[in-house]
Amino acid sequence: MIEFIPLIWRLLLVAAISWAGLYFMERKFHVPSKILYAFPLVLTLAMLLWTACVYKYSTYGDDWAILPVVAIAPVIFFWHIGLLWIRRKSIHFVNLLLYFLLHASVFSFLWFLCLHWISKDSI
Repeated sequence: MIEFIPLIWRLLLVAAISWAGLYFMERKFHVPSKILYAFPLVLTLAMLLWTACVYKYSTYGDDWAILPVVAIAPVIFFWHIGLLWIRRKSIHFVNLLLYFLLHASVFSFLWFLCLHWISKDSI
């Protein structure tokens, strides 16, 4: 069944779930803000760990190996946007914006590198 859902809709579904999780965590459960801020870094490390585990065993066109890496990108970007939206009137907004820009630039480089390693394809 999942093969029939186009990739963009799968990515949007993952992004919507991450946005809802962030919204409800911040509003209802009062999770410490350090955990909320560290979550994109944890996902980045998980992506690097996944790449290190599967790149030797994947071949060109292996969806099982590449889809987790593809799905992490919208989660991270929507998580950052959610943090910025929730803290938009906070004194720490500029710090969060700089954190987002720094992490997004490093993550984009690492993301393309991981995609390249897993898919065995040039970019």
